[in-house]
Amino acid sequence: MGIETRFKRNILSVTVAAATAGMVPALPAVAENTIEEVMVTATRRSQSVNEIPYNISAQTGEALEKAGITDFTKLARSVPGLTFVESGPRDSGLNSGLIIRGLNVESSGSKDLLSTAAPTVSTYVGETPMFVNLFLKDIERVEVLRGPQGTLYGSGSLGGTLRFIPRKPEMGELIGEISTEAGYTEHASGANTDTYGMLNLPIGDNLALRIVGGYAKNKGFVDAHGLVSQDEDGYLIPERGGNTIDPGTTGWGALGCNAFSATSSYCTDFASLSGNKRKPRFHKKSNVNEDSVTHARAALAWDINEKVNALVTYQYQKDEVGGRQVVNPDNPEAGEWAYNAHVLEELEREVDLLALDVEADLGFATLSANLSKYKNEADYISDQSGLYVNNFFHATAYYANMPMDVIWGDYSQKDEGEVAEIRLVSNGDGRVDYVLGAFWLKQESSALQLDVIPHVYEITGEYLQRSVSYTADAVPVPPPASTGFGRDDAFFQEVQPEYEDKALFGELTYHITDDWQVTFGARFFDQTYKIKNDLLYLACQCETTDPDDFIPPRFEGLGYNGRSSKQDFEDEIFKLNTSYQISESGMVYFTWAEGFRHGGANAIIERFGDDPELEGEYDSDLATNWEIGVKGSAFDSSLTYSAALFYVDWEDMQFFTLASSSGVPVVLNADEARTQGVELEATYYLTDNLVTRLGFAYTDAEATKDTVLPQIVINDGDPLPNVPELTFNLGFEYNHVVGDGMEASYRLGVAYVDDVETDFNPDAPNYTRSDSYTIVDFSSTLRINESWQLNVFVDNLTDERALTNGRSPNSWNGAPYFADNTAPLAYQQNGYYQFSNVNRPRTAGIGLKYSF
Repeated sequence: MGIETRFKRNILSVTVAAATAGMVPALPAVAENTIEEVMVTATRRSQSVNEIPYNISAQTGEALEKAGITDFTKLARSVPGLTFVESGPRDSGLNSGLIIRGLNVESSGSKDLLSTAAPTVSTYVGETPMFVNLFLKDIERVEVLRGPQGTLYGSGSLGGTLRFIPRKPEMGELIGEISTEAGYTEHASGANTDTYGMLNLPIGDNLALRIVGGYAKNKGFVDAHGLVSQDEDGYLIPERGGNTIDPGTTGWGALGCNAFSATSSYCTDFASLSGNKRKPRFHKKSNVNEDSVTHARAALAWDINEKVNALVTYQYQKDEVGGRQVVNPDNPEAGEWAYNAHVLEELEREVDLLALDVEADLGFATLSANLSKYKNEADYISDQSGLYVNNFFHATAYYANMPMDVIWGDYSQKDEGEVAEIRLVSNGDGRVDYVLGAFWLKQESSALQLDVIPHVYEITGEYLQRSVSYTADAVPVPPPASTGFGRDDAFFQEVQPEYEDKALFGELTYHITDDWQVTFGARFFDQTYKIKNDLLYLACQCETTDPDDFIPPRFEGLGYNGRSSKQDFEDEIFKLNTSYQISESGMVYFTWAEGFRHGGANAIIERFGDDPELEGEYDSDLATNWEIGVKGSAFDSSLTYSAALFYVDWEDMQFFTLASSSGVPVVLNADEARTQGVELEATYYLTDNLVTRLGFAYTDAEATKDTVLPQIVINDGDPLPNVPELTFNLGFEYNHVVGDGMEASYRLGVAYVDDVETDFNPDAPNYTRSDSYTIVDFSSTLRINESWQLNVFVDNLTDERALTNGRSPNSWNGAPYFADNTAPLAYQQNGYYQFSNVNRPRTAGIGLKYSF
């Protein structure tokens, strides 16, 4: 009998034993308080969390507010089995870093490029599937659905689904609230602020408008060293004082001609050039990772009649960030709360969402229609210096042995989507329940990268004029201003994926008895994926030589190497769930479910040496999940609990990477992996005033087959990247009456995350090991009367410094060497370009809220 078979059988025996032990009805009550049921709509009908026959967590808006949860970072600390690497507001909104049940293959490293692979955890804002690190204000609840949710929630719900449900307008009530908060973060330069307001305005008997808006600003605590000085036009300001670029120069930004070349004549030539025009002036800046969020939402609810209602919602969010939330712990030049960067890596992101939800009670069923349109745009700067140095691009003919390591990229991302869904959900208490629906999504994305290398054409020209094979027409010249490119623009790439999904889905539930039900679900989908890649090697003007390739007129003569590809596919997935109510307050359940991510196509540039195996299509991946669990309440409902054991087979797992030579983004399929583990969650009133909440997740996730692809080798038994084996959270809340109608509550939360490996194995290009860490949060609320409330909080009470994902030192391991076996100068700088994401240090504050 194999280990996997034994594990699956043990799941059943252990869980049944736990169920019978945990649901004994004769146990005495220990508290008068009962835990309020949280109502959710995860199954597309309103039910309490304990009635859902699979593993789900939910937090109300009131609980989020009390705990100070406003984004993924603190949410993950309070939900067992939900992993999210704190990477700061700049990086955490570009690509999803959410992990549930260990389904992840993304390594560490820079996440500035848009991943063309769908995330493994889908996120919904209301009824709209879109990824955004939403600022959580005026939220009705957050639902966390664990395991594949493909039948109801489609592509990307491979490991699970997060649903953010905003509060709706309330009819007939004029209510509102205003709150403001101020705080201070250790090592920061000033006060953090968060101001927010809400107004619920009734308009007649059947209309209501709810308006929400606010502004939050967090001071930075990371210092940037090695910044180059630029004038008002963005050009580098040279260092003064005759600093020549010669073989003895080791200062960053003037690596010297021996940094990337062993040709002595080349060194001699450059030593004779005029002194200081290419060594820039350097400076440092403190607290560069300052960020702000502007957010607003307007929702209009209309009760058209007793049976039909409609809701129109517009939501807006703008993030502005001054730099990365990273440190460089391995370089002594930087310091404990600093990293090395040549440019400030600023970001500005805007999110717009417009949605219409209509619901009609047909008596026998409820008919719902949801239409939405969204746009998520980001413009940001990325320091590319380390990328070029570590990949040895300087030493190639592209950039003619550049003696400077100063390169930055102007990036922009855009994700636009239109979504339509219609559902019919049965009403009543008959033997048969059903959910039937149709879904349509059209998504258009783009990711633009424009790399700037100061003086690239000037230096390239000087170098080539001194070469033996010099010809005047071989010297590249800057692109004409009419093309829209600047005088130092050297590389341009725009990746434009398009995706369309049409699906029919449904779930049918048959109640065999009052206590025993069986649910069968299916999704049938027809999808199209296109991708276009415009690639310009501006500095070398290396253009495609294939006469069959079409060159857009605006790119002629600029080194165009574009490609496009397309894939169409049809498929289906299924789900089987059954549950049995073994007592009035407890159930046992079993789920077998499939989840998937859509396949797609790559547009690689084969003429630059990219492996032909990468060209064309990549397949959908499939996760098949077995889960058995128990959930319910005990001790006169003073205890609620859920426990689940799961096993997931993952086939053709997709991961995002770059083609080896051209740097084109590609998605590849690895072979197989499996994850298995246990998830526990419980809430218990220890006394009438004291409640404790416990969450625990153990996950064992590893590859189960060797995969050998260009630049990537995955071995059977390699752990899946960034998956902690153990996560644990424990919370206490104490409530009591202070006097004169005042109520006070105190909350203490402890979250532990195990150490992780950030790539498959120590030979992988982005491999690092992140240590385990524990974060402790405290907050207190004093409700003075019905109108006034005072809040005090301390996040990261012990000032834990947790280093997580980042750029790996493995980038240096494959560096080329000179004939005398010495490394180029750039590779001897003690990890200058390395960095690790870091969590926010201890942050304390006080807030005041007025409600009416």
